Amino acid sequence: MSILEQQSLFEIVMGIGNGTDTQEMLQSSLSIMIRRLGCHLGAVVRGNNEEFEVVHSIPNHVKSSPEIMLLCKSALGEHSTTVRPLTLETPEHTLMVFTMPDYGILVLGKVGSAFSKRVTGTLIRIAEKLSIACIACEQTLLIQKEQQHFQMLESRYRFLFSNSPLPVWVI
Repeated sequence: MSILEQQSLFEIVMGIGNGTDTQEMLQSSLSIMIRRLGCHLGAVVRGNNEEFEVVHSIPNHVKSSPEIMLLCKSALGEHSTTVRPLTLETPEHTLMVFTMPDYGILVLGKVGSAFSKRVTGTLIRIAEKLSIACIACEQTLLIQKEQQHFQMLESRYRFLFSNSPLPVWVI
């Protein structure tokens, strides 16, 4: 692996997981990946073998691409437990699908042939880190929603307590 490849992969790793908003984090992470790897498309798909949704993609029209949908069904089905990425080569480009454990898949598309074995091995680890970052963002959102719910309940309680016509005695 050349020094430029190492530097590019390092920049990708450092760009993953910055922020707690899933969409913003994926926008910055996928942008860095696409730019540094020379790809022309990238997508993160959440789901399992029965149903899935494209959480974020660059460019945006990838969400409705029939190739991507077919690849997602195949990758989230029988290939979801494999470590090696699933590769689909067409005359226009090469699509590579990396498993994101406990989350879904990462799809990268580039013109020409697939990545080298060393770069692919590193991208497998990067997909794992991206999976952890996506799960953390979702858990943060869930915690924020619960905190808002408890604050609303507390304000109701305080309103009822302070506006009660009966005196309250604490002993």
